[in-house]
Amino acid sequence: MLRSLVGSEMCIRDRVSTQSTGVPASAMMRSIIAAPEHKAPALPPSISRSEVCPSLVKTYVRLGGHHNPELFAPGKEPSEDLVQIHTWPDATFRELTSLLKETSDLVRRRDAKLSFAFVYPNKRGVMVMKQVASVLSARRGEDDDKQLRTLRWQPGDILDVAVFVRNERMQDGR
Repeated sequence: MLRSLVGSEMCIRDRVSTQSTGVPASAMMRSIIAAPEHKAPALPPSISRSEVCPSLVKTYVRLGGHHNPELFAPGKEPSEDLVQIHTWPDATFRELTSLLKETSDLVRRRDAKLSFAFVYPNKRGVMVMKQVASVLSARRGEDDDKQLRTLRWQPGDILDVAVFVRNERMQDGR
């Protein structure tokens, strides 16, 4: 039977149905008013890394800001900032940061902040960029445990990483 609330009381027709069920009206009212439980979004099933081949993630690393998405048009991709990473779709941004530390002195710096963005073609074929995470090189943060696949990364998408570090002059106090 449909239940509806009028003011702070239940409708008369609902009171009648509670009498026939034997459930006290106050208990029925609490069950109606109680807020539904909010559950954390479930992660997709984990990948067996021993059974699944990793994907190539073309990663471009640049100091001071992201690349222009137009540079990534098919056949025109820059080659000087390219780091090829082979990893799984369930890789976290902390894992990617650790891999990038192996290839770049800038990323190893304690004051480095990495901004991750996906670059992919939109429906018209124009390359677009979507910033997805920000990770500190030396400290844990809220985006560290985000996975590529939960942010809808697909094989073939490009990962653009902007590295921000403090200015050397500021560190010297000049």
